[in-house]
Amino acid sequence: MDLDGYLAAVDRVALAFAAEAEAVHELIERRGVLPDLLDEMVAFRRSFIDDADRRRLAPFLEFGFFRHDERDTRLASFALTFEVENALGSLRLRRQCEPYRRDHPLFRAAPSLFDRARRPDNELLDLAAVNQVDDSEVFEAPGGHGRLLGWLSPALVHGVRAAHPQAPMYVRLDPYDFSVRRPPRRLDEAAVIPANPKWLAPFSLRKGMKDRGHYVLEDGDPKTDMARVWDYRFRHVRRLECRVERREQDYLTVMVEELPRADDPLMVGRCVHFDTRDPAGTDLAAVVLSHLDLAINVYEGARRQERWDARLADGKVPDASFRTHLFRVEGVPFLRAFDCCRLFFRSAALLDEWLDDLDPGGKVARRPRPSVPWRPDRRQSLLRRRAAAPPEFPRNPAENRGFLAFLRNLRHLQSLVDLTLLVSVLLSAFRNLPACPSLGLSQGRPSDAGEGALRGVTIDAITEPHLDGD
Repeated sequence: MDLDGYLAAVDRVALAFAAEAEAVHELIERRGVLPDLLDEMVAFRRSFIDDADRRRLAPFLEFGFFRHDERDTRLASFALTFEVENALGSLRLRRQCEPYRRDHPLFRAAPSLFDRARRPDNELLDLAAVNQVDDSEVFEAPGGHGRLLGWLSPALVHGVRAAHPQAPMYVRLDPYDFSVRRPPRRLDEAAVIPANPKWLAPFSLRKGMKDRGHYVLEDGDPKTDMARVWDYRFRHVRRLECRVERREQDYLTVMVEELPRADDPLMVGRCVHFDTRDPAGTDLAAVVLSHLDLAINVYEGARRQERWDARLADGKVPDASFRTHLFRVEGVPFLRAFDCCRLFFRSAALLDEWLDDLDPGGKVARRPRPSVPWRPDRRQSLLRRRAAAPPEFPRNPAENRGFLAFLRNLRHLQSLVDLTLLVSVLLSAFRNLPACPSLGLSQGRPSDAGEGALRGVTIDAITEPHLDGD
């Protein structure tokens, strides 16, 4: 096997694993699929394990996987695990972005649903054809259930639908995800900032409006701006680019894209586009969107650097390797677009910078930034520090009281989860202590508690040397 053969084999294994329910490391360890090929790949990967690989992969030996092999073979198995995981992630994302076809699992199970796909692109479904289950990412379809793509917040869909039930809306369900029984809900981040559509009242559509922007996220100080640190170090957000054009007296278009690091194995840009036919001078409260689209643009290979070197503010940028729309709504108020941006984009800090520029006079009472000082003893979950729009857009503030009460209870649940995870980590460390007869301790086998942790590890976590000190 040579290097080209190895890379081709990684893609072949990823394709075979895509149909399996087990985690990648489990499939590699038990050789349940393509055993002979996996043996050959591990042996080849072991042949070029270097010191950098050893430093990068050594911490994962503590999880206890591949424990029956010698050290370098275990390191090679971990390296193969992450390389296959990366290829599998790319494969799944490419599949999720395919135009809808009748032979997709979603439409084989619910054939009538295909007739509700939005033509001609076949990327979105009429939202009226499915029912959102408990405001989650699960949608009830004829004969079973489908799911939103993970890039779109179910709170955004629920909020826009609740506030504008008569507006035409379209949503992207995963064409490869369908189950007869209701699947478990995904645990999402929770953050609430009271909706106030009037906060952008001075936004002007007249000549002289700032028509382009390019914002770069810098790392922050964990003691003073944890939200920015979280966006930079863990979400890997780097830039927000925007372009606003009034091409005609009665046509204004806005394009905004949020970009991650250029070296991200899956460079996925989050893109928002909206437009209006209302002419300049129209009272902002009366401006109505012709449509609003949310989409993802995926850049692969050399296209990643090409996109990174270009700027949306300067005009046209390179096309994505592939892309798909996630959500579309028509005929809603112009200001609703900024609520959707808050739920769709990952960095509130960058979004705030852009919106601040749209109000250079500082006459608007802005929403406070969530720059809560980092105090470990306060046990506040990082996931609750994201500045985003509320999961609902209440027309009456009193409507939000029940949801706020729910969130207060959720904080207690989060504290319990944090405590459970801490106990699990301590038990895992205890089991891996070396033998110490004087203390009555004997060598325990490596804990299986790390297995669940590895499921959440991506190649990003181990391939970025510049993050080692974070």
